[in-house]
Amino acid sequence: MTHLAFLIAPMHGHVNPTLPVARELVARGHRVTYWLTAQFRDAMVGTGAEFREIPSPPPDPRLPADTDPLVTLALIPARLAAAAVEVLPGVLDGVRDLGPDTVVVYDQLCVWGRLVAEVAGLPAAMLCTTYASNERFSFLTGPQARTIPRIPAAMEVFDGDLGRLADRYGTPRLPLPALFFHAEPVTVVFTTREFHPAADTFDDRYTFVGPTVTADPPRVADPAGDLVYVSLGTVFNDWPELLPICATAFDGGDWRVVLSTGGREVPPAPDHLTVLRHAPQVALLAEAAAFVTHGGMGSTMEALQQGVPLVVIPQTPEQAVTAERVVDLGLGVHLDRAATTPAALRAAVERVARAGGYRRQLARMRESVRGAGGARTAADALERRCRSRAEVTA
Repeated sequence: MTHLAFLIAPMHGHVNPTLPVARELVARGHRVTYWLTAQFRDAMVGTGAEFREIPSPPPDPRLPADTDPLVTLALIPARLAAAAVEVLPGVLDGVRDLGPDTVVVYDQLCVWGRLVAEVAGLPAAMLCTTYASNERFSFLTGPQARTIPRIPAAMEVFDGDLGRLADRYGTPRLPLPALFFHAEPVTVVFTTREFHPAADTFDDRYTFVGPTVTADPPRVADPAGDLVYVSLGTVFNDWPELLPICATAFDGGDWRVVLSTGGREVPPAPDHLTVLRHAPQVALLAEAAAFVTHGGMGSTMEALQQGVPLVVIPQTPEQAVTAERVVDLGLGVHLDRAATTPAALRAAVERVARAGGYRRQLARMRESVRGAGGARTAADALERRCRSRAEVTA
């Protein structure tokens, strides 16, 4: 059987969708090894995958401090390029030691993953935990992308560090768009064709699998329920005003509210709010009447899998695309962050949780999401890549 080297950008939204895929591959007899930072060691438990630690780089003095979600977003490629300088040599040696029957499975943002495959001359598959890009659609070229600030220091770090790696290993230089406007012979996208914009323009290299983290068994949201789940994910969640907005919006006893801080410290909260540093999201969505979300792809797919209507408050351009899709497909509403008052938030929740029109559209999308196949379909696609590698080397 094949040994699959999983090289994933060390962010929860990128790692978490891959874990059920790794578990499925191991159950089919393959070996899977991850290279990740120490914070993800415990996540490997129960997958059967092996874990190898890469260093967590300290803050880069060449880059400015985060000031808001858009600055955080603009700095991510530079931070990953700087990390590649640190981790690539060790990961490259480790992957080479796995032997010739190896396929590199790398995340779209994991620049060292793509470089490892190229330098080692190994076949590769790519994972897209958000939208895929081609000449017809990319969230990087739409109107939402104009809000991303251009930070000269970040571009200098990205171009300079990847340029030095290219010179060292004799690989082509990777401009920033090349991270997104690229596909491997097998490219797995963690959403559905129905939800992805312009999906019919993506060829058979792309396999749309939907969510991989599932409730067991999947449940359907109760339209008569009173639970509102609120989460802005684990990266773009620095919005301390959200808690007092929720406290005022849902004061009065009509709704039970659970708010996840996504790993941030839990601040004092009134008794009618339950605030958790880390929340069991899939279990909560199984009971939720509405989900107030940033619109991250994993969170959105997990909600749609259970027919939960969405109130999307996007923090980044990618999430703004998700908000547009949610509205266009009749799955929920979009609130601008600046316009999210207690009254507006409560009205949005009551609208999506009680209106029958949303339920009909959600029921149809729920079947589409469940039918995408999740981890099993992703594993099927990766096995096709393993077979094509074997055919070439036979």
